[in-house]
Amino acid sequence: MSEEKETKVCKYCKSEIPKKAKVCPNCRKKQGGIGKWIVIAVIVIIVIAAISGGGDDKDKNPQKVSQTPSDDKQTSSENKKTDDTETQDKSNVFQVGDVVETEDFKITFVSAGKYKSDNEYITPKKGYEYWQFKFKFENTSDTDQNVSTMMDWECYADNSKADQQWIGDDSGLDATLSAGRQTEGTVYFEVPKDSKHIELEYDINYWQDNKIVFVGK
Repeated sequence: MSEEKETKVCKYCKSEIPKKAKVCPNCRKKQGGIGKWIVIAVIVIIVIAAISGGGDDKDKNPQKVSQTPSDDKQTSSENKKTDDTETQDKSNVFQVGDVVETEDFKITFVSAGKYKSDNEYITPKKGYEYWQFKFKFENTSDTDQNVSTMMDWECYADNSKADQQWIGDDSGLDATLSAGRQTEGTVYFEVPKDSKHIELEYDINYWQDNKIVFVGK
């Protein structure tokens, strides 16, 4: 049996050269392989993956809210009995004195507490009491924005839905605000007297079910 020759054919001049030769002894051209193309292909794949992955950090919710300190001193002592275990780590939960920045508004949570009317005909049902939440809304957008007392609010006392009340003493939140304008007013709810936790939800984006929570008690 004849021994196989340790030669190969030059890919340029087609002459027979030693198999391990990296340069053809006849045409002096380098005998390159596919290794460099593999390296190039790997680099291209890495670059494409990096570009594609960069888009994942894009904010998909443009109506963020942020919590900032407030100098407003109109806080109720009753509001400091908050359940920290449920609200401490939630970025959409705010206390009295906080300022909330949404896409269209800067909302100041002015105060929250029990309410008793001087009008004998405005009284809660037996075992219940009125709670009032006072806010200031400022339109920070470039277009007119609507603020509604009745449409965008839900109150929960110990996780049970409370009934909203219309008390005309200080209900100035209903407004159509032009850019830069502001309004201040109060929303009222009827809650059980023995409620331990009272929270008010405000819907800042009806279409995306995006809500923020104001803690009253």
